[in-house]
Amino acid sequence: MRHTVRIAVICLFVLAFSPCPAPAESAEEWNAKGLAYMGAGDLAAALECYNRAIKVNPRYSYSYINRAWLFNLRGEFDKAAADCTKAVDMKPTYYLAAAYNNRAWAYCGLGRFAEALSDCDRAIRLDPTMVYAYNNRGWALCGLARYTEALEDLDRAIDMEPNEFLSFSYFNRGWAYYGLGKYDDALDDYEKSCDRGNRLGCEAFRALKAKMEQ
Repeated sequence: MRHTVRIAVICLFVLAFSPCPAPAESAEEWNAKGLAYMGAGDLAAALECYNRAIKVNPRYSYSYINRAWLFNLRGEFDKAAADCTKAVDMKPTYYLAAAYNNRAWAYCGLGRFAEALSDCDRAIRLDPTMVYAYNNRGWALCGLARYTEALEDLDRAIDMEPNEFLSFSYFNRGWAYYGLGKYDDALDDYEKSCDRGNRLGCEAFRALKAKMEQ
C-alpha cells in the first residue's frame, strides 16, 4: 500500500511540473478560437489557431477561408489566394461565396483584376447580400478602368449594412470618380475614407487636394 501511494505521489509531481499538452480539440473549436483572436486583433494567435484547425482536419474549408482573410489583412496575397483555391476545390456548402470573395480580394491585391472580377461575380451569384463582394468587384472594375460600372457596385456597397470595410468602399469610389475626371466627388470620398482611418484614403486626399490647388 505504501509503495502504491509513493507511485501516486510521484505521478502527481510529474503531472504538476511537466508542460501541459494542448487539449484535444476539433477543427471547429480551433477555428472558433481563431475568430475570437481575430476579433481581438491578435493576428498571430489567430493564425496559430487556424493552422491547428487545418492540421486536425485538412478538409475543413472554413479554416482555409478564415486564414486567407488573415493573410489578406497582412498583405500576403499569394498565400491568401492559395488557401482560397484549396477551399473552392473542396466545394463547401455554406462558405463557397466567402471563398470566392476572399480570393477576389487577394487577386486585386496582386493586380490580377480580371480574375478578381470573375470571382466576385461568382460570389455575388451565390450570395447577393455579400457587401464585401460588391466592394471588391468595384475595386476590380477600377483596376480594369471600368469606372462607371465600378460606381454602381460601390454605391451599393456603401448603402449596405453592416459594412466593416466602409473606408475602402469610399476609397475605391473615390478612385472611380477620379478615373472619370470628377475630382470634387473623388476628393469628398477620399476625405470620408481618411476620416474612417484609411491610410490610403488620407494619402489620396492630400495628393488630389494639392493637385487641385495648383
